[in-house]
Amino acid sequence: MEEEAEVDFDENGNQVGEAEKEMRRDQVRQARERRKAEMGGSGHGKGGTEGGNEDETTEFNMELMLRTLHIDEKVIGWNRAEQRWV
Repeated sequence: MEEEAEVDFDENGNQVGEAEKEMRRDQVRQARERRKAEMGGSGHGKGGTEGGNEDETTEFNMELMLRTLHIDEKVIGWNRAEQRWV
């Protein structure tokens, strides 16, 4: 029996090829580097430090998620200072 290759799809349901996947990985790496530079290169964040992996120490919160998805907090009613919906 032949194994099926893993197939990824974009937000429009179109199949994504290996070149597109690699380009997206590069974009994620660049975004992480920019975030690290914005934080002064300290890499400090809340969370565990198991394995010493920097990604595990970055806190995932609403602000990070909205920024990653390019969503304006004000448009959806998120108050960053109070960490709640308004």
